[in-house]
Amino acid sequence: MKFKSIICFILSLSMIIGLCACSAASVPSGVNDDGRFVYAVTRPFDNVDLNIENSAKEIRNAIKDNFGVAVTYKKDAAYEDFDGNYEILIGNTDREESAEALKRLKDNRNNHASDFIITVIGEKICIQAIDGETIYAAATWFINTFCQSPETWAKLKTNYEFIYEHKTGNIDNSSNGTDLGLYTVVLPRFGSYLYGMNAEEFVTTYNNCGYNVQSVEDFDKETEYEILIGDCDREISKTVKVEGDNYIIKVIGNKIVIKGGTDLATHTAVAYFVDEIKKGFESGAGIAWSDGHTVNGKYDATKKDVYTLNWHDEFDAAKLDYNMWSDYRTEVNSPAGASCLGGNVYWQNVYDESLYKGSNLKDLIYTSDGYLHMGTQKVTDKDFVGAQLSTYWTMIFRYGLIEIKANLGDVPACTSLWPNGSTTSGTDFEKRFGNQNRTVMTEMDILENYGRDDYFTSTLHLWWTERDIAGNTYSGHSGLGGSKYDTKGKNSLRYNYDKERYGDDLTTEFHTWSCYWDKDRIIYAFDGKKFLDYEFADNTSISAHCLMNYHIMRCRMGLATYGTTYKTDVHPEYTEMLVDYVRIYQSDAKNPQLITGWDQKKDSGTSKIFYPNNPTGGVY
Repeated sequence: MKFKSIICFILSLSMIIGLCACSAASVPSGVNDDGRFVYAVTRPFDNVDLNIENSAKEIRNAIKDNFGVAVTYKKDAAYEDFDGNYEILIGNTDREESAEALKRLKDNRNNHASDFIITVIGEKICIQAIDGETIYAAATWFINTFCQSPETWAKLKTNYEFIYEHKTGNIDNSSNGTDLGLYTVVLPRFGSYLYGMNAEEFVTTYNNCGYNVQSVEDFDKETEYEILIGDCDREISKTVKVEGDNYIIKVIGNKIVIKGGTDLATHTAVAYFVDEIKKGFESGAGIAWSDGHTVNGKYDATKKDVYTLNWHDEFDAAKLDYNMWSDYRTEVNSPAGASCLGGNVYWQNVYDESLYKGSNLKDLIYTSDGYLHMGTQKVTDKDFVGAQLSTYWTMIFRYGLIEIKANLGDVPACTSLWPNGSTTSGTDFEKRFGNQNRTVMTEMDILENYGRDDYFTSTLHLWWTERDIAGNTYSGHSGLGGSKYDTKGKNSLRYNYDKERYGDDLTTEFHTWSCYWDKDRIIYAFDGKKFLDYEFADNTSISAHCLMNYHIMRCRMGLATYGTTYKTDVHPEYTEMLVDYVRIYQSDAKNPQLITGWDQKKDSGTSKIFYPNNPTGGVY
């Protein structure tokens, strides 16, 4: 939206000479001693933003085509600056003038993230903005204004400066007299997306108004103005104590502390804070908090449309609850596949059942010390057994936020955490959950780490069943892909764990994997921070994403075709994943559903429908 608005501005704007005086001379034109246009077009050497690269190329091409001259195109670090070096500087080059232009842009107003500046400083023409997209818009305006002919170029004066201010709404929210748009949001390194999503909303709200608010983790370098959310590892945050469902918002100097006694309470506190900000925008009155300003509140699960913790296991009991966890469609009756050592990989389920009958097999699924233990074991010279459980027989749900906090097993243990919706027809299943039969479904891979300690992937698979003219049935699936959902971009299917930044690997600590799901999108988050946002509008089979799913968890190693290859002289014979909790939060405002069944081994029981007025499934 920002880019389109700026482009519309460019197309409709008449010539603006900004601050230049009528008596000022035009900037140099013509050719230099090398027979090229006097100004070279220069971009940063190490910049990988295509917007900046394209900006430089299009300015060069416009001058070359419209002026009939050759134009030098270069990267800053490849050429040392010198007197008489006339340059058009695109973005953050290593020239002092680029830094000065950016400073002038920032000093002009606080909400400058969508603004741009074009200014002449000595021998340099600077085109600057906060991001590449806006720089491209600035370059487009520069081309249209000054690069159409030698006559339009002559209108560019030696003291020219123009700052485009992107139109924004009225903004007047402050704390201790400082604009809230200048604050940095600080989240715990190990956090929950339950309140991470609210922090994200604050950042988006301000950045849509032209600010450049950043969100960092609590072990990043401290800045002067900070909003500390949750149990941050900052000394000021630690001084604020809160328990249970209570929450507090408190201004302490240049810090705003927002925290609750639970994740739900912290979520409520941040939601309140964001609402106050939006009210300040809408009313035009803003908020003006001062040092010591305090808001005390409490999470109330009885309020309309709030998030509630509808299904969870903290694994505090002495043994696994069979009314919550089951086998996965009795898949234990067949091997998971061939092992990389020439044998088989088998499953063990929650009832300690496995096709492998050796006496040396450990109990791979059990609770102890407040954790669920899910192990994987090399049981012979060539065979392996892994752990698998699910809610296939005990719980299905649609929409909400599912969070799993776990400490992954050592390499080469492969962990899979994934809601799924296949094979839901059959008398026993329908007796528990009603008619859930469907010809399409969505597999939500929250985590697949492939036996690696440096990255994992999170994706979606759309499955379908069709019949041809002859009545034959066949199935297929497509994975999430394309340039918008890649392995390297900001909306990445692959989360690369920065071992240098954190000083450990994925298996060292407990981490939280989150999947937010509603009628419009699925979002994946890691330790409370979003890394993938999938919008259903990009998919032609939206209805598949609206069907109820059960949840599956796996830990195993040794497959021939999946994950890190097992090396007998390197890898352990046994390793395990520890799960601290699995939680599903839902809000009635999102039209969710959740149904619980009973122990897989029992023929009957009582189902519970959490939202009786909401849909419970159907045929698609």
